[in-house]
Amino acid sequence: QKHGDYDFSGNDFEPEDYDVIEIAKNHYYQGEYDDTRQKPIGCGIEVFPDGSLYEGENGGPGRLIKANGDMYEGEFDNNKADGEGTYITKDGQKYVGSWSKDKKQGKGVETWPDGARYEGDYKEGNWHGKGEYKLADNSNYKGYFKNGEIC
Repeated sequence: QKHGDYDFSGNDFEPEDYDVIEIAKNHYYQGEYDDTRQKPIGCGIEVFPDGSLYEGENGGPGRLIKANGDMYEGEFDNNKADGEGTYITKDGQKYVGSWSKDKKQGKGVETWPDGARYEGDYKEGNWHGKGEYKLADNSNYKGYFKNGEIC
């Protein structure tokens, strides 16, 4: 099932089958909801007070479009990027790889609109471990990084 650009295939979720709930001031949700615990469960669409929009499973695959135009699509856990996913900024910078608690963690590839590219290890959002950084002019460094800096 497709809604907007997000594909809900693999489940029977139909947003039209659910009422829109105002969770808090300017915070809306449409989808599977646990009235007892008063929290979203399963698939749904959530609009946050800042204008960000989330479509997908609560604690599973989904897509978050931030109010500033940045977008993340991939795995979520506790409303944070966690697992494999892709983050694209409104300016065209792109990261594809592993995430943990909203931070780049593990293996990943980051590219910039000018052609620069980093491929390698990340720790808590920074280049950390073995990697290769290639600049737009094709000069590059291949080796080790620590906390985002060349060792």
